[in-house]
Amino acid sequence: MPAPTASRVVDCAAPRDAVWRILADTNRMNQAMGLAPLSLEPIDDGGGARYLVKAKLGGFDFEYEELPFEWVEMERQTARRRVRRGPVKEILLDMRLADREGGGTRVTFDLTLTPSSRLWSPFMPMMGRRFLATYAQVVEKLDGKDLVDPWAGAAEKIPVTRSHEATGVLARAGAALRESVDAERMALAERLVGFVATAPDLDVSRIRPFELADRWEEPRRAVLAMCLDAVSAGLLELTWDVVCPSCRVGAETLTALEDVSTHGACQMCDLEFAVDFDGTVEATFRPTPAVRAVDVAPFCVGGAARTPHVWAQTLIPPGGEALLPAPKELGPWRLFARGGDTIPVTVAADGPAEASVALESKTPATVGPGGVLHLSQTTSAERHVKLERTVWRNQAATAQDVALLPAFRERFSSEVLRAGLALRVTRSAILFSDLAGSTALYRSAGDAVAFRVVSEHFALLQTIISAHDGAIVKTIGDAVMAVFPDEAAVVRCAAAMLAAYVAFRRTNPDAATTDLKIGLYVGPCYAVTANAQLDYFGQTVNLAARLLGLAHAGEVVVPVEVHAKAQPEGWEGPLVVVEEQSVVLKGFVEPTRTVRLRRPAA
Repeated sequence: MPAPTASRVVDCAAPRDAVWRILADTNRMNQAMGLAPLSLEPIDDGGGARYLVKAKLGGFDFEYEELPFEWVEMERQTARRRVRRGPVKEILLDMRLADREGGGTRVTFDLTLTPSSRLWSPFMPMMGRRFLATYAQVVEKLDGKDLVDPWAGAAEKIPVTRSHEATGVLARAGAALRESVDAERMALAERLVGFVATAPDLDVSRIRPFELADRWEEPRRAVLAMCLDAVSAGLLELTWDVVCPSCRVGAETLTALEDVSTHGACQMCDLEFAVDFDGTVEATFRPTPAVRAVDVAPFCVGGAARTPHVWAQTLIPPGGEALLPAPKELGPWRLFARGGDTIPVTVAADGPAEASVALESKTPATVGPGGVLHLSQTTSAERHVKLERTVWRNQAATAQDVALLPAFRERFSSEVLRAGLALRVTRSAILFSDLAGSTALYRSAGDAVAFRVVSEHFALLQTIISAHDGAIVKTIGDAVMAVFPDEAAVVRCAAAMLAAYVAFRRTNPDAATTDLKIGLYVGPCYAVTANAQLDYFGQTVNLAARLLGLAHAGEVVVPVEVHAKAQPEGWEGPLVVVEEQSVVLKGFVEPTRTVRLRRPAA
């Protein structure tokens, strides 16, 4: 490696994790430095670079190949650009972080500029020093001893170009949002309006409601619901990102759910993938153009902040080798090589200090904490390889998360999948309830009275289901089909429904001879459009309906696996076990083990 053209050391008061969040977010860094946005063109020549970038740097027009960044989390990050047009033929920026004695972080920057001709050689040191000086100024302005979120309030510290809102339209949309919410949600509405009005373009160009909720320390579901309210008020518009399952970056942005297809592709990972309703379709928001014309051009397409679940990433040369440090955190990890090859990696306390991994073999590897992975490959192309966490705090509000909001089903009925398209839901909890005794009620009390009881019972269940993060998919006669995010929510809801129906009968004498019965099942299914609304089908749905058929009045029938999880956690509340049985259900060959639970006698 040639000697750096320019170097700089910056001593920060902030701890290393905070400084890392500044440096890893290269998209914000480049904008804060006053660099111009990029124009991107995909590259598919088999090399390591995935994009050809056109940009203006230091007054010069540059055209360069953007190679995947290399990094080790909170230790170093390296960006290399092969320039096709400009005064240099290669740019290499390397930054390393280390703890300072007594607290804080020392950052060392090395910038190497390889001139495109001898004519440019005398100018390289000056260009390098000027660039690093600007870089250091941004870091120093964001630095702080007790820094938690380095970019919070960055707009006050660093002048960042921000599109201006149309004041009158924003005021009307904000007023409409405030009028649509109750007093308990008013503060959150005000906060969202203020965010849309004042946040930098990079923050509002792709609003991720769960990420925003975590930053604001607000309930995720509440912020997602408020964003939907803001769409109805004309403040925001809803978009759908098809997200790569490896890098977790949006590979495609669509304006309607009906535009989603069964397959997606990621240019950066060179990966084609199946689209999942609850995994790879993410709901995002942005201001309506009438409220604020946001510039969505990127300032960088690399940097570790784009993929926070990736611990380390490197490039392996054609037919060559590379080293990748292992984390100290014990547990399962995954190596991903561009193109889709994956290799399980286990960091074990008794693992070896070094482990060899040949990408083509796909043989699982074990390494000790803080060890080294020796990577090798035999292909004739550069490949970027990343070591990923298998579990991380996912901040994507998926299409399934949105579909679980009653407000979405009520007010966004046009947002459905294309006719004939079925998207897999990897895991969903389906509940069916039925009103036992309703036929006799119609016969004895008449249609009007029975219809009122059924309608009021629907309203009761709607409130309970919504309170347990579920949504009613449809009603069939006096039966309800509802969907929930997981076992805990669906079991707790079933117990709450049975308990609430006792009070419902006390206050509604006409319902005295009726009762609820419930069946539920948890597993994979498919999201579809049926009768112009989002619906679900598959074996999980069929099994939930069949288990409803086994239930008696005041009971819920659940799979034995769900009961095994629910009982020790207390999800079932006061429900008592009536029996456990193995039964062959209609349409199924293998027996299903079930547990019948009953509401205790009053």
